[in-house]
Amino acid sequence: MLIGRQCRHWPSCSTYTDEAVQRFGVWRGGWIGFARICRCTPLGTSGIDLVCEELPPDCAWYRPWSYGRWRGVNAPPPLEPET
Repeated sequence: MLIGRQCRHWPSCSTYTDEAVQRFGVWRGGWIGFARICRCTPLGTSGIDLVCEELPPDCAWYRPWSYGRWRGVNAPPPLEPET
């Protein structure tokens, strides 16, 4: 391996895909996981990336690529400082 055994995202791609399949089923969750794996390249994204809570509004079964996030990450909102 050229880059070692370190994952660029949290959770790992396999955990992310497993959660997506459990949440949305094999067809939709599989495409969501495939998009995440495609983003996990040396020039791709990194950091916290959580499975979306809801599917994108324009997705359809006959356009499976519309289920996945192909750019960016789904990070939790930043914590606001307590005042």
